Amino acid sequence: MTIAARLGTGIFFAILTYLGLSIFPGHTYLLSDTQVYIPLFEHLRNPALFEDELLLRGAHLAYTIYDEVTLALPFPLEQALFLQQFLFRWIGYWGAYLLARSIGLSTGAATLCSALLWLGAFVYGPAVITTEFEPVPRGFAVPLIVATLGLIATDRPRLAALCFGVAFLYHAPAVWPVLLIAIFLRHRFILLATVLSGALLVLLSVQQQGMVASQPFFAIIDPAHRAIQQTRAAYNWISLWPLRQILHFFLSAGLAAFAFHRLAPELPATVRPFLRWLPVIGLATMPISWLGLECIGWSLFPQVQPMRALLYCHLIALWLCPLVAARALMRRAWLEASAWMIIPLTVSLRGDIFLFPATAMRPQLLLAALLLITTFLSTRVAHRALPWALSLMLAPLFGEVLSARAFKPLETPALNSLAAWAEQTTNTNAVFLFPDMGRRAEPGIFRARARRSVYVCWKQGGQVNYFPSYAAEWWQRWTQLLAPNHPTHDFNDLRRRGIHYLVYTNTQPAADLPVVYTSPQFRVFRLQP
Repeated sequence: MTIAARLGTGIFFAILTYLGLSIFPGHTYLLSDTQVYIPLFEHLRNPALFEDELLLRGAHLAYTIYDEVTLALPFPLEQALFLQQFLFRWIGYWGAYLLARSIGLSTGAATLCSALLWLGAFVYGPAVITTEFEPVPRGFAVPLIVATLGLIATDRPRLAALCFGVAFLYHAPAVWPVLLIAIFLRHRFILLATVLSGALLVLLSVQQQGMVASQPFFAIIDPAHRAIQQTRAAYNWISLWPLRQILHFFLSAGLAAFAFHRLAPELPATVRPFLRWLPVIGLATMPISWLGLECIGWSLFPQVQPMRALLYCHLIALWLCPLVAARALMRRAWLEASAWMIIPLTVSLRGDIFLFPATAMRPQLLLAALLLITTFLSTRVAHRALPWALSLMLAPLFGEVLSARAFKPLETPALNSLAAWAEQTTNTNAVFLFPDMGRRAEPGIFRARARRSVYVCWKQGGQVNYFPSYAAEWWQRWTQLLAPNHPTHDFNDLRRRGIHYLVYTNTQPAADLPVVYTSPQFRVFRLQP
């Protein structure tokens, strides 16, 4: 490939990255785990913020460069995270493209296969996404792993090791299946990158002050902690998953294995072991996690969350099936190509493919019809660029038509106005409570936007996997103040807890509390001066 061709492809991937983040599958901020990370970053930048915030007691930023890189960039936090997300997604497009080119696909076909991979899929059960909406460490590491495999396929082991090392630095729990295979293959470049990255993380964790909490390696989860985890973090407990979610992985892993079998003669020998065994490792984590967590109760399992390796079942299926379909189209076998694509596209655009409510039937039939028409045109229209471009444009369009996004942005002008008022008029140590929000995400958004502590919310409970004392404290606050059927709020008790303001949406407390902020959506009462 010439320099001009590489530059053009890179620009096109940048356009795809922008469209993917702005249209489908989309980009979110302060909707999921960034609600946890942003207050931690703000506290690292200004220790006077969030002094009374419960989240700080469950911080786990020791073994990642996520915080160091984000805080080092000369941009506001939101922009710094978006730039990292854009860069690593762009690298991921290159990785998928390189694998497609390594089996002889044309530039257009390889580009389309890469685009289809990054439509992404929600991985039900362990609750992860192959293409993360939020700029979180796993969302940076997975595209780097795809790039690692693409570079291995094109015989660039040093660049592959560099991508793997950066992925390890961002989120080691996402890359261990690849490392396991590399150990068996004695892939010296990846092993060297692992050693260097691990040493750097240890060095950074020693230097990081105030945000590192010790976690026992060998410990058994006590019954109380187990009950809290099963309530708040059911994604770690396979016995709590619906059967259809477990069947998803056998379907996607089986499809990945079948696609690998069809492609194996054409795949470079250097990358075959990774594509063959990653889905198998993903499946193996289910019985291993059941034994280690549910039978033995080893506390390490909810911290490492090994079943999130099931992501590779979906990822490899979404990656290899379009390659098989493209090879079928080269033989003008349009029905075979459609058959290879219907399940991956259904996983990307609908997610829970074994759940067929009546409202999903018509969109699913439309998706199948679109796929058949497009693949048929690919074998009949003389100018092949037209159907490829048509497919590329219609996939995001139908993602919107099918309401395929798993999440919708929740920030509103009213919530942002409330946060702006709190930041401008309240003390930095003020503590807020949202008594009638329950499990909703708005309190976490408020915390990050207002840079003020929230006494308890559902999102805080995501840290119960790590520290028993944190889990007990969060559970006590949750059950007494926000859980369904909680006791009636005693304002004197709330004052003793150090809460300064109550934010209500639908109800009002006793009239003797002064109203300090009001809008059509929110009303804030002051508990303490």
